[in-house]
Amino acid sequence: MSRVTELFREPLKVNAWLIVFAFGSMFLLPSQTASALVTYLLGVAMLVTLPRWRGYLAEPILLLSVVLTVYLVLSSFWSQPPDWDKARSMAVKGLSTLLFLAAFAECWQLGIIQRWLGRALVVCGGGAAIVAIVYFLVTNPEDGRMNGLGQLGAHVIAGLLFGVVLIYLLQSLKDYQSVRWRVIAGICAAVLVSAIVLTFSRNAWASVLGGLVVYGAASVCSSRGRFVLMVSVFALTGMLGLGLLYLSDAGHEFLLPRGDSFRPLIWSTIFERVWEHDPVFGMGLVTPDDVVNGPFIHPHPHSMYLAVLYQGGLVGLSMFLALIVLTVRSLLLHFDAPIAKVALASLTVGLLSYLLDGHELVDRIGETWLLFWLPVAISAALQIPQQTRAPSGYPLQHDPS
Repeated sequence: MSRVTELFREPLKVNAWLIVFAFGSMFLLPSQTASALVTYLLGVAMLVTLPRWRGYLAEPILLLSVVLTVYLVLSSFWSQPPDWDKARSMAVKGLSTLLFLAAFAECWQLGIIQRWLGRALVVCGGGAAIVAIVYFLVTNPEDGRMNGLGQLGAHVIAGLLFGVVLIYLLQSLKDYQSVRWRVIAGICAAVLVSAIVLTFSRNAWASVLGGLVVYGAASVCSSRGRFVLMVSVFALTGMLGLGLLYLSDAGHEFLLPRGDSFRPLIWSTIFERVWEHDPVFGMGLVTPDDVVNGPFIHPHPHSMYLAVLYQGGLVGLSMFLALIVLTVRSLLLHFDAPIAKVALASLTVGLLSYLLDGHELVDRIGETWLLFWLPVAISAALQIPQQTRAPSGYPLQHDPS
């Protein structure tokens, strides 16, 4: 009991554990609302202590995150038709996201995030993958693809999130040398790879492979320059290989077993709407983005980049791309930090997948937080000057691992 009492006397540690629990619960709790509730509690704690951490907002990555999120939420005012209930919901989601970024940057000073977040993701993600595989084998779905359970949703989301967990697992094998953990991690690795394969999502396969290539290159390269060169060579080789594969009949069938899934039609329709309405400021965050195609209704743009363009126009897309550039730049500047290599790899998974999927940059905790906002939070935390003292008299514990 004394340890619990001591913990709650140190609010930053409570915040750190809330963050760890929230991300771990994504894989274990069936409802996104349950995980979001944890982040709302975190948000309330951060609002109460605003004077303590508001100085962090001077950090460019956090500042641009605020500007982008607030701009997208404000775009609700020109959405058509107006939907104030959805607008209020989006405002809560945006505020929750921004408060998480600030909380992560603040808790980074304690070192507890670095110590426990990766292991929590590995254990929870590995457990979720086992359950998903068993359910897949028992139910034997007609389409032959393994969907994720609960918050993991569709097969592509499950494949992407299990891929990010796999990257954290590979880093944990370097960080923790105990035999027990290596056995657990080895079992989880086999399960995660099997789960990713069983999703049969080409997007997840390609995106996770890209993330693993980035992580592998970051692990073997001793300098940023070599890393950038190696990744560039792999990227060019990969694009050439995909192009040649696409041109062959067998390769085309492998890459697109269900055809183009109406992606060109969806993308052209979304782009035409934005161009005809307002290409500068977009359609607004809560404007319906369904695309009707005969008897089919496609519920969103199936591309995060097009979704941001649709919602916020060229202004929103420019800020989104600028945030990506600042995030990658920060992670490259701190290339020697192991967590920066993990963040680069997991961000790669997200950015590649966003070419073909994704539509909610402003959202509750979920796949967008793990694929995009968590790497952004890590990059912002790394940018905080090391001479900074943690608030409330905490000693600085800046652990780059």
